[in-house]
Amino acid sequence: MTAEVRLADAQADEALGRDTVVLRAAGTALILDIQGDAVPRVVHWGADPGTVDDLSHLVLATMPPRPLASVDVPVLSRLIPQQADGWVGRPGISAHRDGRFPHLRLLQTAPPTVVETAEEGGGLWVQAGDGEVGITVHTEIQMDRSGTVRIRHEVVNDGPEVLTLDSATGLLPTGSQATEILDFTGRWSGERTPQR
Repeated sequence: MTAEVRLADAQADEALGRDTVVLRAAGTALILDIQGDAVPRVVHWGADPGTVDDLSHLVLATMPPRPLASVDVPVLSRLIPQQADGWVGRPGISAHRDGRFPHLRLLQTAPPTVVETAEEGGGLWVQAGDGEVGITVHTEIQMDRSGTVRIRHEVVNDGPEVLTLDSATGLLPTGSQATEILDFTGRWSGERTPQR
C-alpha cells in the first residue's frame, strides 16, 4: 500500500521552499522547475544525479542559451511545448475551431499538486489554461517505482464553439545520448507496431 501526501496549494510549496519537483525511482530522476505561472519546465530527465544541495543551481545551469535569429528568450523544454514559448517543433496541444488554429499561451490556473509516495516515484498534477482561446489542460505526470514516466493530458473546451483536438502529446527531452528512438505506431488491427 502506498501512502500519499498531497500538497494542494502554493502556500504549502512555499513553506517547503519548493521551486522544483524531483521524482526519482530505480536510478532515474525527473526534475521539474515549477516556479512562475508558465507550464513547468523539464530540467533533467535521466540518470538520478543523487542529492543536490541547491536545486536552483541545477535549474540555472540547465538554462539554454538564447537562440540566434529567433525569439529573445531561451526556448525552454516544457511539459506542454507551445509556439508562444518560441518552440518551433510540433506543439504539445494541437487543436482548431472550424479551421482556425489558435496559438495557445497556456499559463497555470491553479498551483501544482505534488503527490509524494512512501515508495520511490511520485507525481505532479498541473492545471493550465488559455482564457482567450477557451481551453483548459489538466496534465498528470507520474513516475512509478520502476522509473517509468507517464504523462497524460486532459483537454477541456471552455469556449462556446466546437473545438477539434488534433493531438495532445506528452513530450520529454531525450538528451544527446539517445542514438535510437523506438515508438509504437499503427492503425486498427496493426496497432502497437514497433518502429525505429
